Amino acid sequence: MSSCIADVYTFTISLIGVILGVVYSIVIPMVDKEKLEIEDKLKEKIGKLEFKNCSKSVLLKDYEVTNKEIERRENITLVIGTIMVTASFLILSDSVSKAVIGTRFMSAFASIILYLLWLSVIHYTTKKLDRMSYARIHAIEERLDKEVNYGFGIHSFLYQETKKKYWIEVRRAFWGLTLILLSFCWLLASLLL
Repeated sequence: MSSCIADVYTFTISLIGVILGVVYSIVIPMVDKEKLEIEDKLKEKIGKLEFKNCSKSVLLKDYEVTNKEIERRENITLVIGTIMVTASFLILSDSVSKAVIGTRFMSAFASIILYLLWLSVIHYTTKKLDRMSYARIHAIEERLDKEVNYGFGIHSFLYQETKKKYWIEVRRAFWGLTLILLSFCWLLASLLL
């Protein structure tokens, strides 16, 4: 009887994980898209004011520092993600290979919570900080473009090139889809093992 209850708990936590994965992959991007357009317009105005009287060397230094900040944050997210995402799937594989029902709920809980912590605390906040940094970079690129009369800046170029591409949305939703996969595997484990 207790193993059946444990599987109900595992099923429940897995279902919550699937729902949160759907919210992260579909609902949050729809809400963020509206906010992003408003934020970008506001930040572009701020960027234009901030960089109006700057020399080219100051703009280039700011561009370099902002790029390094994005790169640093990306590396931190990658390292922490490598550890936490891998750990989440290792917990799943270890639990499934041993097929010990009594501990399955705690393993599922630990696995999904570990992944959710990384997704919401590290990855999601990194995306928000990156949006701010990219808005600043776009403003610098726009200003330098006018200064040197050249399509300056890879970030603005990539933003324009990927704006209407479907695959960029799939790429952005990847970690939410991975949460759905992890949770679905736990769901199957609760039902089949």
